Amino acid sequence: MSYVRYPVFRAAWCCVLAGYVVFLLPGDPTGEQAVQVWRIATPYPRDTVSGCGIERFAQFVERLDSGRTQMRSEFLASRPSDVVHAIQSGQLAVGDTLASSLVALDPVFELSMLPFEVRSIDEAKRLALLARPAYERALMHHGLHLLYVSPWPPSGLWSRAPVSTFADLAGLRIRTYDDASAAFLSSVGSQAVSLSVSEIIPRLRNGSLDGVLSSGDGEVGRLLRTTLPHFAAIDYAFPLSFALMSEARYDALPRGARERIDAAAMATEQQQWLSMPARIARNRDDMQRSGVMVAISGTGELSEGLRRRGEAWVAEWQSRVSPEYAGIVRQFRETTTVASYAARPGS
Repeated sequence: MSYVRYPVFRAAWCCVLAGYVVFLLPGDPTGEQAVQVWRIATPYPRDTVSGCGIERFAQFVERLDSGRTQMRSEFLASRPSDVVHAIQSGQLAVGDTLASSLVALDPVFELSMLPFEVRSIDEAKRLALLARPAYERALMHHGLHLLYVSPWPPSGLWSRAPVSTFADLAGLRIRTYDDASAAFLSSVGSQAVSLSVSEIIPRLRNGSLDGVLSSGDGEVGRLLRTTLPHFAAIDYAFPLSFALMSEARYDALPRGARERIDAAAMATEQQQWLSMPARIARNRDDMQRSGVMVAISGTGELSEGLRRRGEAWVAEWQSRVSPEYAGIVRQFRETTTVASYAARPGS
């Protein structure tokens, strides 16, 4: 970011440097001022949480850097795991990807996707803040720098027929977004498999899927409701996605450039959290207007049974991860209890 200085003998070059392109500004024969074009990508559509996030970040960076840095946003950029590899290998400057694609790096990234642990946006934000130091350390260990996190709307179950009991789940062929959620839903009687967004629609069209675990955010929701007319708002999890860049690239930036990057990332994350309640409401309104039958869960056999199994699932996860990661869940539950008590009338 900021000004990038080159010796005079390199002033005629147009250099491709590990995920960004540097062009000399016209009218600058010394080459001391340059505009950088950074590739920033997400594997999700433009109007999803992830897509909106990278566009917000790009706008903040360009504004704070007075146009010296231009961000080239790319959407539906291959698979989530490919985005991570592209950042690590220097092919991509910045990428945003769901937490599930980072689990292979460290189990701490399963936190936001633990079944039924988080029950509201406020709780999702509290858990994200508690876990942030652990996220940053885990990413740094793999040469990655955390820019910002984005919350996703809660995951619900899209299906061809209504799902309101465990019997309805039996044998249901369900797409999930990570191996853990596939294993969880399989443990309650369904046939679940983890698939990327690009694989969902072909599988629905050929009849090999009966349901999809997804928030149905943005374009994804519009595609799902063409074949899946029922949505059970079970609030399985409030997943996070992570915007990342190479730690080496970040460290190599001048101090002023790092400060502008940090400011853009902070502003983006704040906007992502602030806009989430309205996004959830808009998604639900769009579902209902298009004829999707939305079942709001909370009580009943299915919801209560899933939450009990979720508690056992989280306890097993805590038993096999480090004491630090297990402690994040305990601390989160303590702060959630305090927050719930404080919210009571007269407390």
